[in-house]
Amino acid sequence: MSVDGRTCRSCGAPVEARFCSACGERWIPEQGEGLHQVVGTWLGDFLGTDGRIWRTMAAAVFRPGLLTDDYLRGRRQPWLRPLQLFVVCNVLYFLLQPFTSFNAFASTLQVQLEFQGYSESIRPTVDTWRAERSRELAAKGVEPELAEAMADELLNARFDRTFQGLSKAALILLVPLLALGVALVTPRAGPSFWLVFSLHYTAAVLLAVHLAWAFVTRLVLEALQLEQGPLRWVMTEGAALGISVLWAACALRRLRSYAWWRAVLSGLLLGVWFLIAMISYRYALFWWTWSVVT
Repeated sequence: MSVDGRTCRSCGAPVEARFCSACGERWIPEQGEGLHQVVGTWLGDFLGTDGRIWRTMAAAVFRPGLLTDDYLRGRRQPWLRPLQLFVVCNVLYFLLQPFTSFNAFASTLQVQLEFQGYSESIRPTVDTWRAERSRELAAKGVEPELAEAMADELLNARFDRTFQGLSKAALILLVPLLALGVALVTPRAGPSFWLVFSLHYTAAVLLAVHLAWAFVTRLVLEALQLEQGPLRWVMTEGAALGISVLWAACALRRLRSYAWWRAVLSGLLLGVWFLIAMISYRYALFWWTWSVVT
């Protein structure tokens, strides 16, 4: 029985409490809400006053496979949905990444030209553009050396700014690429499993590797004053791969009841596939950025 004849404004069902028992809509009085109530609702939705956001992120990192298992079994109310979790982690990553030690998803033009497996294939295109801009500046009376420096500075600034912006929108492209790798190591699990697991895997990697571990390594690298070299690679990319493999192994053991050796092997294969997906992502993003910049 409804309270004071109240009915839900969304579905028309009688409302007996603060929320509609039929659709879950929150009851709003006829006179509306005050500013503090509106702002409080927004903050509650964003911060998750019921603890759902923080509980889900903790489970994503420290209980590998649990979120995927619960979601596929239909136990979904305690957690954020897979895509919601991915979006939250994506936003957190791009907000906090500048304070960490490395950025796997957005790199500068200099890094693209020197430290990627495809650097040799893109360098002629970049060199040609620089040469053309340098000649244009030289034709206007600029000294040749200064013209080259100006062309480099202009291109680097444009490219880095555009690449950083596009990477925020393009990160979702990693999920279907990763799902293909999940399909290879769990061929009988089915498309739903592949997609949901990929979203949770990517979210966990963003949280555990590219935020938490990156903060730790930044402190250590600054304390040791390490430059580029094998030790720095081990502490950043190498450790990131190791954490990703361990997470995937634990998750697959929970979800597929794999023996430890098979879970670790599958996790390693998935980690290697993730690296391949990352390279493909960066390569595609380079050409997308290049088409925008030039």
